[in-house]
Amino acid sequence: MESQVIITLSTTSVAIALTGMLVAHRGPTPKTARVPLAIIFFGLAGLCGLPLASAFSETLSLFYLPALLPLLFLIPVAIYGYAKALAESPSAQGVEGWRDRFFPSAGLAVMLGYWSLSLSEKRTLFLEGELPPGFVPAALTFITFFLVLIWCVTSLAYLVAALRTLQHHRNTLRQFYSNTEAYDLYWFDGHLLGLVGLWAATVLSLLSDNLGPVTFVPTPIIYSLTIVFLLTLLGYSLSIVPSRMPVSQNTSPETVKPTKYARSALSTAQAERIAKKIESAMLESNLYQDPQITLGKLAHHIRTPQNHVSQTLNTHIGMSFFDYIAQRRVEASKLLLAKSDKAIHDIALEVGFNARSTYYKAFKRETGLTPRAYRLALREERNPTQ
Repeated sequence: MESQVIITLSTTSVAIALTGMLVAHRGPTPKTARVPLAIIFFGLAGLCGLPLASAFSETLSLFYLPALLPLLFLIPVAIYGYAKALAESPSAQGVEGWRDRFFPSAGLAVMLGYWSLSLSEKRTLFLEGELPPGFVPAALTFITFFLVLIWCVTSLAYLVAALRTLQHHRNTLRQFYSNTEAYDLYWFDGHLLGLVGLWAATVLSLLSDNLGPVTFVPTPIIYSLTIVFLLTLLGYSLSIVPSRMPVSQNTSPETVKPTKYARSALSTAQAERIAKKIESAMLESNLYQDPQITLGKLAHHIRTPQNHVSQTLNTHIGMSFFDYIAQRRVEASKLLLAKSDKAIHDIALEVGFNARSTYYKAFKRETGLTPRAYRLALREERNPTQ
C-alpha cells in the first residue's frame, strides 16, 4: 500500500491536472495552444495517478504502470508544441513529423507488449521485481530500460527546443515592435525552468529505480514539484490570455534576416534615402514617443514598403526596429533627465516606454548607467564638491 502522504499528493496532482484539462478546453487559451496544453495536463495526470491506481486495485496498477512510458514521451512533445503555439511559430499546428511521434509510439507499443503478458507474469515483473521466464518479458524489459535512457536525453532536448522557440519569437518581435511586453511570454520561461528542475528530479528517480537500490530524490519531492508546476500553469491558463502577434503586414518574419533580402536588395543610395526618412520621422514627428509605434506604422508614415524599412534598419543602420526606437527614446530621456526634475517613471512614459523595467534596461545598455545614476552624475558635474 502507498503511504498516506503519497496518496494525498497524488490525488492533489490529478485533481489540478484534470482541472487544467477543462481550462485548456474552455478557458482563454488560444485555439492553436489548446491541444498541446490539454496533453500536458493529461500526461501529468496520468503520471501522478499511479499511486491512486495501486491503492484502488492491484490488478489495475499492473495495467496502469506500462501506460506511463508513452506518457513520459508525450509530455515533452506537448510542451514544445505549446511553446510553438504561444509563439505563433509557422509549424505550431500539431507535431512536426515522425520524430515527434516515434518515441511516444514506441512507448505505446511497449505498453501493449506488457499488456499482452499474463497476469502472473505482470505480477512477477512489476510487484516482485523479478524477470519471468521467456523471451518476451526479457525483450520488453530491455527495451524499456533503453527507452528510459533515451527519454532522459530527448525530453531535455525538447525543453531546450522550447526555449529556443521562445527566443526566436522574441527576436522576431524586436523587428516589428517598439514595446514587446504584451508578447514576450517571459512567464513561460519560468515554467520551463521549473520543468527543468522537475526533469532533473525525475531523471534521478528513474535512474535510481533502474540502476540501483539508492533513491536519489524522494517521491514526495517529485510530486510536490509537479503540484507547483501544475498550479502555476493552471493559474496562467486562467488569468493570462497570450497576446497574438499580428505580424502579417505583407512581411514574413523571415525577411528580417539579412540573408533573406537577396531578392529585394536595396542599393546603398536607396538605403541612405530611407534612413534619412526614418531619421526625419524621429526628429520632426517624434514617432518614438508613441508607445504603440510599430514597423508597419513607421513604414506607412514615411510611405515606404515595410520590408524596405526593415532591410534598411537591419543592414544599413545595423539595428533591429526595437533597438533603434529604444535608442531614440533613451536619447530623448537623457535631455529630460538633465533639464527637468520629473520622476523617472514619468520620463519613461513621456518618451514612449510603457514599462519602467524596459526603460531601465535600455538606458543601461546605451549608457552603462541607470537613469537615476545618470541624473546624479550630471548634478555632481554641474555642482562639484569644493
